[in-house]
This record gives sequence, C-alpha cells and structure tokens, in this order.
Amino acid sequence: MRNKFMLIVFSLLVSVLLLAGCGNESKDSGASSEEEAVDFSKKPIKLIVPWSAGGITDVTARLLAEEAVNHLPEGAEVVVENRPGGTGTIGAAEVANAEADGFTLLISPLVPVTESPSIRQTPYEYDDFDPVLQVLSTPTAFAVGTSNDIATYEDFVQYAKDNPGEFKYATGGVGTLDHIVMEAIALKENIDIKHVPYEGAAPIINDILGGHIDGGHLQIPGLLPYVEEGDVRIAWNSGSEGFAYMPKDTPTLEGKLDLPEMDAKTSIVGPKGIPEETLNIIVDAFKKTMDSEKFKEKMENANLEPAFAGPEELGETIETRYQTSKKIIEESGIAE
Repeated sequence: MRNKFMLIVFSLLVSVLLLAGCGNESKDSGASSEEEAVDFSKKPIKLIVPWSAGGITDVTARLLAEEAVNHLPEGAEVVVENRPGGTGTIGAAEVANAEADGFTLLISPLVPVTESPSIRQTPYEYDDFDPVLQVLSTPTAFAVGTSNDIATYEDFVQYAKDNPGEFKYATGGVGTLDHIVMEAIALKENIDIKHVPYEGAAPIINDILGGHIDGGHLQIPGLLPYVEEGDVRIAWNSGSEGFAYMPKDTPTLEGKLDLPEMDAKTSIVGPKGIPEETLNIIVDAFKKTMDSEKFKEKMENANLEPAFAGPEELGETIETRYQTSKKIIEESGIAE
C-alpha cells in the first residue's frame, strides 16, 4: 500500500514538473517573440538622399516614402532627408555609421558605395553596407549640342584622335558612373579627353548649349526634355537597352566596350548588420510599393521606370560594380 502511495506521489511530482517546464518554455517563447518583434512606430525610417533636392534620386525617394507607409506595419513613418556633398559620401558615411536597426537607410545611385572608396579617402568601405533593394536601373548616355558634328561614337573617337586634349566633356563629378564610363572609353581607344566635373545635369546642359563644353555624359531622364526640344542629340547609350523612354534607334556601345551593364542603379542600402526580420519587412513593403499602380503612374510622369532587385541580386551588383570601377580608376589614375 505504501509503495502504491509513493508511486502516486512520484507520478504527481513528475506531472507538476512537466507542467512547470511547459509553462516556462511557453513564457520563454513569448519573451523571445517580443524581443524579435519590430516596433515600426517607435521612430521614423529615414531615407538619406546624399544629393540635393529636386534630382532623380530625391524625386524617387519622396515618391517611395509617400506610398510605402501603406505597406509597412501600422504606425510606420518614412521621411526623406537630404545630405548633399562629397559626391554622395557625406550621406553614405552617416548611414554606414548609423545603428544597424533598419531605420536609417541610404537611397542613391551606387556611386558613393562602389566608386567613391576607390577615388578618395572615405570613412567606410564598399562592403560596410547591407544591400536592401534596387529601385531604378537607368541607362546613361553621351550627348552633344545639335550644332556639333559628332553624331556617333565613331565620330567622337575620330575627333578625339585628331584633336588630342581638346575635347571637353562634363559629368556630375569625379568618380561618378558617367566619369568611369568615359575613362573606360579613353583607355580602350587611347584618346586624350578633358573631364570637367559639374554639380547636376541642368548646368551641364546649359553649358553644352552655350558652347562652353563639347558634350556631357548623363542619365537618360535628365536629357529627355532637351532631346525632345531638339536642343541636344544623344550620340550613344552607354547602358542597357529596353529603357521605355529611350529615343528610338539610339546607338549603343555593344561590341565597343567590354564592361558589365553600367546603368545607374538607384538603390537602398543600410548599415551592416540589419536584423533579418526587419530587413524582410522593409524589402517586402518597398516591393509592394513599387508594384502599386499609383507609384508606377507617378514614376512614369517623371520619365522613370521602376526596376526592383532584392538584397541578394543587389549585393552581386555592388560587388561587380566595385571591382570593375576600381580597375578603371587604377588604370586611368583618376583617384584623388
């Protein structure tokens, strides 16, 4: 009898211990879940634009911010802040050194990440960022005034060879994608051309029209209004084909330049170490934003074409672009 009683007591103790264990496990799981949950209402997501207001990147960022709140968790807010200077490196440095919680992000063409560290001293390296998503893939092109006799790539090369050191071309700055492409051409064709860095597309166009410079390498959307008015002519497209707003029959550099796709990849990156759960929520929300008809319509009105790529693909693009540009920068000697 006593043995039977002891067996019952032992069984009850085991049951109590098991229940206690289950209770503790449930409590631990709940705590872990709370720790992993992302509270998007605690502070706004900052999209840092490392360029002045009014440009392609700034317009894109503001359209994204306006629509993204409809796809982020309740209470989320997205604000755009401009940090121009240093060919994008001032804003990029702020993001690289920010807390890696996903609430401070850089939106920009890849120049500050993939070109600038090889051009000048920067307080970060190209791999100090987490790729988040690509927003735009915009071809770049070389343009001249319509009074200029240069109409093709071949015309340009021949003129440069006949007049070494005389041809002056403009880009948005030293070490920009446009500058890298032109330096790659100069290396391949063994020509001497003069680079004149500018701040923004509008001054470049004005000086092309005024005859102060011979040509400029720019993103296509910034050229389109002047092409449509007949003020400038696109001699060639340096980027990919298939851009919806590219003038028909625009020549490309296919077969002339051995480079990977050199479109301006306007993308979002963040400081290294963003939690995976936070990253997934942000990528999903911005992907839904880019897929929305409202966003597409507004982008179309700005002659812009969304081109989504996720973190993995963007990471591969960053690696390829960095290695390609670094080689050109070293061979051309344009590092500051």
